[in-house]
Amino acid sequence: VYTSGTTGRPKGAARSQRGDLALAQNQAEVMDVRINGRVLVMMPMFHAGGISMMLSEFWHAGCVVLHRKFDAREVL
Repeated sequence: VYTSGTTGRPKGAARSQRGDLALAQNQAEVMDVRINGRVLVMMPMFHAGGISMMLSEFWHAGCVVLHRKFDAREVL
């Protein structure tokens, strides 16, 4: 993935599938994700948070709802 990190300059950051899966499993436990659940993902897919929210739901055979563009009124 590409990130601007703390410098503001784009750079590549290597991520592993194993690391993404571990992040998703941990997030599922913390957020109490349940089998066949549903999650609204509002974070971009290039962000670790967005990817882990999506993967944690898929890990539990759930449904992921994506918004094309963030709209606070729609989300609430």
